[in-house]
Amino acid sequence: MALDLLIIFAALAALALAADRFVTSASRVALLLGAPALFIGVVLVGVGTSLPDWLVSAFAAADGEDGLAAGNFIGSNTANIGLALGLAAIVVPLAITAAVLRRETLISIAAVAALSVALIGGIGRVEGILLLAALPIAFWVIRPKPTQKGDGEMIEASLGRELAIAVATLAATVIASRLLVDSASDVAIEIGLSEAFIGLSLVAIGTSLPEIVVGVQSARRGQTDLVIGNVLGSNLVNSLGVAGTAALLTPIAPLDPAGLGGATVLMVGFAVAAGLLLATGRRLVRWEGALLVLIYCGTLPFFA
Repeated sequence: MALDLLIIFAALAALALAADRFVTSASRVALLLGAPALFIGVVLVGVGTSLPDWLVSAFAAADGEDGLAAGNFIGSNTANIGLALGLAAIVVPLAITAAVLRRETLISIAAVAALSVALIGGIGRVEGILLLAALPIAFWVIRPKPTQKGDGEMIEASLGRELAIAVATLAATVIASRLLVDSASDVAIEIGLSEAFIGLSLVAIGTSLPEIVVGVQSARRGQTDLVIGNVLGSNLVNSLGVAGTAALLTPIAPLDPAGLGGATVLMVGFAVAAGLLLATGRRLVRWEGALLVLIYCGTLPFFA
């Protein structure tokens, strides 16, 4: 088991570093190609930081481990609000300033709610297809207006170099995700914890590290729209894309009230509370961010 634990922590570190660098390169490529700045925060960074969640849940589902897959995307949605958004709000109070993010807030809440309803009776392959189909529709609804291409002063690296780095870091993320799923499953079996709880806690927090890192760093730079777009965009991708992909590979079993049922309620509560605060123009201030972190950390042990 010691080797499995070592692999888990090494894979988590690799996931965080590789996903963070992938987001940076992907953002630079988007700027070079003239993608709008808000598109980068709302869609590109949200998808990029969700890449570890997507791969981990997909690999787990492909192995028939639907509990680990579901625990990962439920736990990641919860960690994105409780940790990524909460810690960022502690750094600097957060408020939505862009209209597109207000739309994304409501769409993100709707996606989380749809996921929770689907989970009650289990997510079959048909429901998985519907969730996946809803993702590009949601992106189209929140699309921003186009802007001019970035110039050499804004981005020093060439398009070819950034594309190469993006491909390399994507490959590293795939490998680290595969190692993480295998080792986490072995540890769960050895210490008697369910795969669902391992996915909900250790794996979910690990795959949410990119969102946490991006959120805190963006908050330090005063880029609050990027913080909010990243977190809510990631939850949108998790609820529709990640869950849909996992269900296509292996249908997700109906919720067990004694297992992931409570975690799903917490996920929805976090999404609605934070989303309504932001969508109604309220700032998410430091004490509210601290409360989110405390609630997250305080409730997690009860799901073991």
